[in-house]
Amino acid sequence: MTSTKPLAQAPISSTLAGSVERSIIGRLAERLSPWAAVLKSDGLTTRRRKMPLSEYSRGATTSQRMRLSIRRSGVSPSGNPLWTDEERALLVQFRGDYDALRRRLPHRTRDAIRHQCGSLGLTKRKRAWTSEEIATLRKLYPAATHEEILSAIPGRSWSQISRAACRRGFRRRKRPYKLTGVAALDEIRAKCFEIKWTMRDLDAAAGTGEYFRTSGWSCGMERHRPIGRAIEVLDGIIQPVWKD
Repeated sequence: MTSTKPLAQAPISSTLAGSVERSIIGRLAERLSPWAAVLKSDGLTTRRRKMPLSEYSRGATTSQRMRLSIRRSGVSPSGNPLWTDEERALLVQFRGDYDALRRRLPHRTRDAIRHQCGSLGLTKRKRAWTSEEIATLRKLYPAATHEEILSAIPGRSWSQISRAACRRGFRRRKRPYKLTGVAALDEIRAKCFEIKWTMRDLDAAAGTGEYFRTSGWSCGMERHRPIGRAIEVLDGIIQPVWKD
């Protein structure tokens, strides 16, 4: 019994296969959409049908109609009033003084004033931080005072410095709580600073509401009950001290 072997197919050359593939894809692209890309024999090239002049004309007419409508109504599409010549004159007069402009233009937000100043070319361009400034900021920001940092980095406002430090992960070192003049309160606050508790944490642990968080003693009337609770929570001892 003789077995018949299937005839081996002749290998198709890569050039012929690529030509057939490009031809098929090109026909499908042309049939699916007139805006589709067209394959040429030398590779893939993009060819799009030009937009008719009538569509350009229609878009220009719509834009002109919208501009005329905005001028007649005096209101932008977002609902804000258009800027007048008098307002722009104030922007030029008080250039950069946003507080003064905010007082004279109460119906405009600070962001709107800043944006309009930028459109008129009245704002300063942002100056990139140099490596020397960043090194100084890294060294001084954790513990130095505001005055020392501002004098070491001239030409920068404190808001710019704080934003640059926040972006780079620099943090201010927490300082001890200010003295209140009341010995018990000062001892409590010093202990909280030592164990890294905030006044909010102390109120939550002692169940004193918002007494320590809102400086309830600042009116000159110290409440003994929340102070006693705070001392107990902090593992302290209340001892009487007699006047001589």
